[in-house]
Amino acid sequence: MNFEVLDSNQDKEKWLKIYDNLPGNLRDIYSHPDYANMHKFVRGSKSLLFAFYDNDFFWIHTFIYQPINLDYLKINDFRWYDIESVYGYGGPISNTKNKKFILKANESFDSWAIENNVIAAFLRFNPLMKNEKLVNNKTNVVYDRDTISKNLKNFDYMNLPFNGKVKNMIKKAEKENVKIKLLDPLENFNSFKRLYISTMDTKKADDYYKFNETFFLKLSEFVKNNGFLIAAILERNWVAAAIFIKGGNALNYHLSARNPKFRISGATNAIIAKGMDIGSRDNLGVLHLGGGNSNDPNDPLFRFKVKMGDTSNKYFIGKRIFNYDIYNQLKKEWRNAFPDMKNIYSKNLLCYRNIK
Repeated sequence: MNFEVLDSNQDKEKWLKIYDNLPGNLRDIYSHPDYANMHKFVRGSKSLLFAFYDNDFFWIHTFIYQPINLDYLKINDFRWYDIESVYGYGGPISNTKNKKFILKANESFDSWAIENNVIAAFLRFNPLMKNEKLVNNKTNVVYDRDTISKNLKNFDYMNLPFNGKVKNMIKKAEKENVKIKLLDPLENFNSFKRLYISTMDTKKADDYYKFNETFFLKLSEFVKNNGFLIAAILERNWVAAAIFIKGGNALNYHLSARNPKFRISGATNAIIAKGMDIGSRDNLGVLHLGGGNSNDPNDPLFRFKVKMGDTSNKYFIGKRIFNYDIYNQLKKEWRNAFPDMKNIYSKNLLCYRNIK
């Protein structure tokens, strides 16, 4: 048995070789080194892959290793870290369900985390992979919400498998002369970025979702090689757009945006239908649409996705505290420094990162 920890910059080729050699059903695009590399939002962060092996068994885990260097902290001069999954989904991947192996892999990871001054870890498990079962009982696994996916096998773009209302909405967008176009993500990333940020501002989304220029540039390069961009365009105006990323057997509806100046029903439906067609022709088995903006089953975004998909999946998050003394002290200092924040974010494991 042995393990190694790879950095997305220094060890990219070795990491990529591991990723490329994964079986199709385990080749999760969110564990790609280039994808992980663009999510180092905290200054001094590293995107890492922990890989544990025993003969033919493997257990690999992609995450962001983040220094806790917040100005308000007074805990001590010692440097502490936390761990977080990338934006989207994460968690471990393994080619076995052998309980003894999974336990040993987790024990090895726990030892590494403690030795490297990690106080807490927040994980976003992948609903398609059901990998919440690959952590030990020291991680508090919590059901968060349902997500929706669509089986792409035998998908027929000329005979869309949606109900009459959805089909009529798509036809309505066509009658409005909206064109659904597959675009080069590199040449059009500025247009998508502006539309996406405008959408987040309209929704009053958290700053976490308002990615910067560097992120969008890296994302456009990543999508060029691992996905595609589709836009709904009326004359020269972007009505809506979405980025899809693909890996292994799955296509993922990754980021989407709408222009509030145009209230054209069916534009986003038409974009998703086109994405399904491309995914099907690329022999991908499923499109993961994701969940809603909340865990409310009547959440408008979730209900929209239900109409486009055919399968419901359970999405879990994981919470793990490695050092309770430091974590509790850190949380106490955060509450004292930002009393207005505690009522909003105190239930979040990494609450101390929410400061204003």
